[in-house]
Amino acid sequence: MKRYGCLRKRCWTSLPAKVSTLVDALKIDVEGLEDVILAPFFRDAPPRLWPRFVIIEDSRPSWKVDLMSVMQGCGYELVALSRHKNLMLRLKP
Repeated sequence: MKRYGCLRKRCWTSLPAKVSTLVDALKIDVEGLEDVILAPFFRDAPPRLWPRFVIIEDSRPSWKVDLMSVMQGCGYELVALSRHKNLMLRLKP
């Protein structure tokens, strides 16, 4: 685990399996870096770790990876959106 200021960085996939499987929803807002964090997560983590709901800041203009397509390829669909947030629901287990 690395320390950055007062925040600790820990890879979600390193959490104990019992804790990791309890994640039903994830809200992420990391100032345009959602693709940097979530694209590798969906590529590398087993589907049992994927949350059912994801509330994500829509930063497509700054993303280098088409995160919405990545998530759709993982079975997520856009079910609601507001001015800056998207709600993605995983329909395919």
